[in-house]
Amino acid sequence: MIDCRSEKIKNFHRKRIELLKKSLPFEKWPKRLIRKVVFEEVGNHCGECGYEYEDKITGKGPFDLHHKDGDKQNWKRENLKVLCLNCHWKTGSWKFRNKRHSADSRRRISENNVMKKLKRNLGTFQYGYSRVAQR
Repeated sequence: MIDCRSEKIKNFHRKRIELLKKSLPFEKWPKRLIRKVVFEEVGNHCGECGYEYEDKITGKGPFDLHHKDGDKQNWKRENLKVLCLNCHWKTGSWKFRNKRHSADSRRRISENNVMKKLKRNLGTFQYGYSRVAQR
């Protein structure tokens, strides 16, 4: 009975995914499905250096999905590339490197840093000795 029910659920999800694929453009699909489809197309293979690896237990490898233009909101198929962790690390848009700040956020960041420095230095004046002398 359990096997029958689980098969029905799997078939329901399969049909739902197929309907979703037919009715929506690629970039509007759920991100999890996009990742799955791209990794199935390419396999465990780096698009840059050609490195291949597949874990015997999970069947996955140490690969990331790279956005070529650096825009993490652009999920078009031609903008996505599978890279090994080493090649992805070398790109200019890896993780934190592509963060852009507006003039307002830059101002807030610099004000915050100034306040931290002032608080740090005020502590030295209140007690009459510098932090260097403490060490």
